[in-house]
Amino acid sequence: YQRRVHGDDHHPNDVALTGFSDSILRFVAERGEGQLEYVERIREIKKLKGQVQYDTAMELDDSPSPSYGLSLESTSSGESDWKTFRFFISSTFTDMFGERKALATFVFPTLRQRCMKYGMRCHLIDVDFRWGITSEEAQSGMTIGLCLNEVERCQFFIGLLGERYGWTSNKYNVDSDEDHFAWLNDYPTGRSVTELEIMQGALRPERDGDKAFIYMRDPEFMKTIPTYDQKQLGAFASENPEAAQKMVDLKRRVRCNNNVHHSTYSCQYAGLVDGIPQTAGLSSFVNTVIEDIWNVLVTICPADDIPPSELDTLERCHREFRASHNQVFAGRVSTIRKLLQFVDGTYT
Repeated sequence: YQRRVHGDDHHPNDVALTGFSDSILRFVAERGEGQLEYVERIREIKKLKGQVQYDTAMELDDSPSPSYGLSLESTSSGESDWKTFRFFISSTFTDMFGERKALATFVFPTLRQRCMKYGMRCHLIDVDFRWGITSEEAQSGMTIGLCLNEVERCQFFIGLLGERYGWTSNKYNVDSDEDHFAWLNDYPTGRSVTELEIMQGALRPERDGDKAFIYMRDPEFMKTIPTYDQKQLGAFASENPEAAQKMVDLKRRVRCNNNVHHSTYSCQYAGLVDGIPQTAGLSSFVNTVIEDIWNVLVTICPADDIPPSELDTLERCHREFRASHNQVFAGRVSTIRKLLQFVDGTYT
């Protein structure tokens, strides 16, 4: 992205986004608190007079209108049989770029297609914090709290471990009075964010280990970096001997935990792409992750006895979309009535 749009016609705080990425769009949508503040203060900013009235409930008249096979009662959130599963992806960033990309472009699209094919009523959301932590939050020490809170919000956890241990902190800025953070009171300081995420999402006894998946890259990968590109070793190697020992200990605890899905995978160095070191040969890794998650999904979100048609799937998506948005929708009675009349062919 471009940090600032240049030119006389643009505000200095304008930001231009070029290209397309689901992660970028999700970042803008989830991190744009300033937009909400602007809306909340719109009367003050625009110097509007009078009071702004909002309809808190939608009361339509009793005149008949076509239902097209759908009803508001059938879309209420209380009766929805759809489930949403959030997957937190944990790893150091630079050395795991290839694996994270594989999850986003192969693993989750494949799982979503399978769910649709077999009529499984579930939404899969991959939470990738590569784009979710701003520099201001990192500098203010909020990183650990933000990450662990997000881990706790997710039902599934995917951890990726290589040789790099990651950023550490001697102080955990987290509210340890919360029950799910109480373990931090006795946990040693100086541990990496990645280790803390794995503890929060996988190794704590309170977590459901059946929904935690940790994949460890074979150390032999380091030998695939060619001699002429040895300067890229720093992107994958451990930061120092102390960090290396902490990573060895973390992997040992993962392997000793029989409640967590864990395995080792192989891959090769693939050079630099846009200045970022890449990995290749991830087909086996991708297939393993897909099957591991799928085997759990089918037990908690059974498939329909009769796979739905494409029309059934589309109708369900629209119904669930409407149900989710109705929860926070303030009705505009006159506008809705005109729309219904337009659909019914009686609008003049």
